[in-house]
Amino acid sequence: MATPILEEKGIELHTFFNVEAIDPERKVVLSLEGEELPYDLLVLVPPHKGQQFLMDSGLAPAPGGWLPTDRFTLRVGGRPDVFALGDATDLPLSKAGSTAHFEAPVIAEAISAAVEGRVPEGKHATYAGNVMCFFEVGDGKGTLLRFDYDHPPKPPKPNALWHLGKIVFNKTYFHTVPRGRV
Repeated sequence: MATPILEEKGIELHTFFNVEAIDPERKVVLSLEGEELPYDLLVLVPPHKGQQFLMDSGLAPAPGGWLPTDRFTLRVGGRPDVFALGDATDLPLSKAGSTAHFEAPVIAEAISAAVEGRVPEGKHATYAGNVMCFFEVGDGKGTLLRFDYDHPPKPPKPNALWHLGKIVFNKTYFHTVPRGRV
């Protein structure tokens, strides 16, 4: 979906390029394999890793320091009373806020069920890998990415309506989500 837009704007996309160093004076990126790529504007996603305190605790073993999380129950490493959500998990999903939003009710149901001495039930009994996020493509256009473990993203064609949808969503969402209590 993004490739034609990038090509139209003369933007090169390089994937599977293992960055070793950046030379800002020469404006080049160097790879582990010895390649060099010149750049005008570098947009680079740094390697992600889990939190150091989780690695130090032994809960998040290498590689990466992510909590080993059951993809359906969100339990950590077979521990019946430890759960993880969002950026802390090793799940094969984007580290987006909506991921945690969809995971939270599953954990809440599991905890409620444990307190009440029952098995988790209903639509929040297990997590299906749900993720949803707006995706900006520039020029006042956007689209929507929705996917789960069984369904890859099939975003609609970018347009101004999806861009406006993102603006409205962002301005209303945080005012409608229940807040924690002090």
